Amino acid sequence: MRLLAEYGRDRISLLIYLATLQEEAAEQLAERGRPVRPSTLHHRFTGWVPIRSCPDRR
Repeated sequence: MRLLAEYGRDRISLLIYLATLQEEAAEQLAERGRPVRPSTLHHRFTGWVPIRSCPDRR
């Protein structure tokens, strides 16, 4: 929840940051002989971020 407060309404930047951390974690696990599928890390890194629908732009 601290990250949500820190990033406020900028969900795209938050998701980019978290996806970068997810990729780094996957690389580190692979280097240690424990490769994982991206879907395994999705819930922990990016799956928890609430997605808000965009307002209709007219």
